[in-house]
Amino acid sequence: MIPDPAERAFLLQNLILEESQARWRLNLEAIEREMPRLVGFPAIQAGRTYDGPSLFVAGDRSDYLRPEHEPVIRRLFPKAEIANIDNAGHWLHAEQPAAFLAVVEAFLNR
Repeated sequence: MIPDPAERAFLLQNLILEESQARWRLNLEAIEREMPRLVGFPAIQAGRTYDGPSLFVAGDRSDYLRPEHEPVIRRLFPKAEIANIDNAGHWLHAEQPAAFLAVVEAFLNR
């Protein structure tokens, strides 16, 4: 049971009901097999950066974007902005959609 209604709704988007059978739309086997690559970070050649505007958005209850990541983010994306959304985990866009949209819209409207 997933108690958070927003998280539950987000996950259920990928559940398909056909002919009284339920199946996941996602290729869970491929995700499991490739998880080390998905959660890893590629080696970046020294001196390579993206100098345009960039936005990193994290939920304050998620550990996907941690304080120790900031030096690498700043090195690779010198103009990066980092925003945290209160009361959100990894699925911040589903858990706090209004706050997420406000952060993204403010960034895009600059």
